Amino acid sequence: MRRREKSEAGSAPDTNRAVSDAIGFTLMFAIIIVGTGLISFAGGTQLSTLSDVEEVRSAERGMESTAATLHPMATQGDRQRSFSIAFSNSNVWMNATVLNVTTRDGSVDYSDLQVNALQQRFDRSGDDVTVRYEAGGVFRTNAVPAFDPSFECRSGSSETALVTVVNLTLAERDGLYVSNGYNSDLRFDELAGNSESPVTSTDESLTFEARLVDSEQSLTEGSVVVNTTQTAGPEQWGMYFDDQGGWDNLTDNVYECSADQTLVRVVTIELDIIEPRFSG
Repeated sequence: MRRREKSEAGSAPDTNRAVSDAIGFTLMFAIIIVGTGLISFAGGTQLSTLSDVEEVRSAERGMESTAATLHPMATQGDRQRSFSIAFSNSNVWMNATVLNVTTRDGSVDYSDLQVNALQQRFDRSGDDVTVRYEAGGVFRTNAVPAFDPSFECRSGSSETALVTVVNLTLAERDGLYVSNGYNSDLRFDELAGNSESPVTSTDESLTFEARLVDSEQSLTEGSVVVNTTQTAGPEQWGMYFDDQGGWDNLTDNVYECSADQTLVRVVTIELDIIEPRFSG
């Protein structure tokens, strides 16, 4: 009887230990599963964010290439060029924007010059990002210009202002429209070239033909004033002028170069989509 009682008394700790080990294993397994899920979620979010950033950077580089392509047309009189813009999960469109360029003596008066902006818009859940070519420069939301426009205020024995404004227009045909602000119905990626099918794939691009259709310039004495209030991004224009030497910020979005001589050149370039191009 004593041996039996001793044997029964000794089995209780073994049973409790087994139960404790089972519970511990279950908890550890659950922690591993939850931890793995959290790491996977965080890693997926990070990859998504990095992908979004790279898309915008790629678009910015593409728009810089566009600006470099159009620059000789504005400054050297090249008659025709072509360039491409990849969609990269974005919407491509033309925004109706206005720049005001006048001289103090009144001889130059572009008070409502519709320059228009070629824009690429990325939807980011309310925090959208736009990369655009406007009046010769490349700008991005909340960033310094990626490609400077040609608004020079040179100092020396006599101060000189050299202003070159690129005015974009679109060929007159179906599918190409300038929009007053973003309009999802007037995106270039909805109807590209002569194709009747909407272009929506992320690995496709539009090929544009650019033609120089007009160029005029005025040389005058005295200072020049630039008002960027009606551009697509006065804040980014402000960053540009603040970084340039010689330009005085008179009031919000208004800048002056107090020059002895001013040369203002306005170049009009017409864009047409000549083909959708598919990479795969």
